[in-house]
Amino acid sequence: MHHPPRSPVAVSIASMLLSLTTAPLAAQETSAVSGHVREPAGRPIAGADVFLLETLEGAPTDSAGTYHFTTHARGPVTLVVQRSGYLEVRRQVELPLDGSLSIIMQRTPVTLEPITVEAGTYRLG
Repeated sequence: MHHPPRSPVAVSIASMLLSLTTAPLAAQETSAVSGHVREPAGRPIAGADVFLLETLEGAPTDSAGTYHFTTHARGPVTLVVQRSGYLEVRRQVELPLDGSLSIIMQRTPVTLEPITVEAGTYRLG
C-alpha cells in the first residue's frame, strides 16, 4: 500500500502535538524529600512536622526522627520544621535533592515571669 507524502505543515503540527502530550509527563515527576530531625545532643525528635512552605506537602517525623515525602515541586523551596517545645527551623533547599537532609532543632527557651514574694503575718487563735 502506498502512502502519499506528508506535507511539512502536517509534520509540523504532528510534532507540536507530540511535544504538548509529553510536557505534562515531565511536570508530573516527583522527587523525594527525606532526612532526620534531631536535638543538638543527637536524640531524635518524634512528631515534628516537616513540610514545604510553598506547597504544604510534608510528613511528620517517626519515633526515630525520620521523615520522608514526595513532591512535584522543583527549584528553590523552603523546608519548614515545627515541633512544640522547639524553635522553628526554615531552610532554603533546591529540588530535586541529591541526598537526605539532617535538621537540628533547638529547644524553646523557657522564660518565667518574675515572682514577687512579700512577707505577711500569721496570727494564731
